[in-house]
Amino acid sequence: MLLIDKQLECDTFASGTTPSPSAAPAGSTAEAFAAASAAADPKEGEKIVDDVDRESHQVDAKQPAKKTQSADKREAATALTNALTPERALTTPSPLTTLPASLPKYGVNADDEEELDNLMEDFDSWGVDVFRLSELVGNRPLTATTFAIFKERDLLRTFHISSQTLVSFLTTLESNYHSSVPYHNNAHAADVTQSIHVLLNTRNLEAVFTPLEVMAAIFSAAIHDVDHPGLTNQYLINTSSELALMYNDESVLENHHLAVAFKLIQKSDCDIFSSLNKKQRQTFRKMVIDMVRN
Repeated sequence: MLLIDKQLECDTFASGTTPSPSAAPAGSTAEAFAAASAAADPKEGEKIVDDVDRESHQVDAKQPAKKTQSADKREAATALTNALTPERALTTPSPLTTLPASLPKYGVNADDEEELDNLMEDFDSWGVDVFRLSELVGNRPLTATTFAIFKERDLLRTFHISSQTLVSFLTTLESNYHSSVPYHNNAHAADVTQSIHVLLNTRNLEAVFTPLEVMAAIFSAAIHDVDHPGLTNQYLINTSSELALMYNDESVLENHHLAVAFKLIQKSDCDIFSSLNKKQRQTFRKMVIDMVRN
């Protein structure tokens, strides 16, 4: 996505590598890990498959082989990827239908509002403790962060965005970040979003961008890793995953993050851009796509 995210990048899986067998999810098979390992070392993968065949897949030598070894490997690798990749169905949290008429100061309830206020005093500076923020707002740091930025920058009034609609969108978006992913999760998204906010406040940039461009940058930061499966693009491509097939191996994750976010915007209770005219929506969408993909 943006340069700030490239600096923070710390993927759980290095490009083109595979997870350790000790991290195998329940129900995964030894053959699946062997096939995935073969992407990095085909000979090693073949050895593991042979070992598994001898131990638990003994076949009558008189029976003809029905599939080639390469086809078996592809199927096993696909099975592993599907086991590690979350379901693609989007999550819609039930609280969206019961939003109060008067929202909390930061869009979500806080366990300790005084501590939250003290934490947000440094919101325009680098280094906000996003982990403590997450604890204070019930694991909704992205919602609290983005809502606060939209309010501070007067984007709600400028673009006629309802506070309830913004919170509906943000909570739905945040629910589609996976807590099981150790890095590309909602806390990371909140951190990047707040960092972009600080960057846009620097002396050289604060008067450069239009309100629509500012909103596009904040929105891009908030959505840039939504529904991330915790795997790299290259791994998804190497294993012929569902997402790689869907996006033809081109910027697989980036295209998916964008598709998920704009799909959510189509929901009536999440359309924070309903007041934008056609040209504004097209311009906004193009800017967001360019920022997330590049």
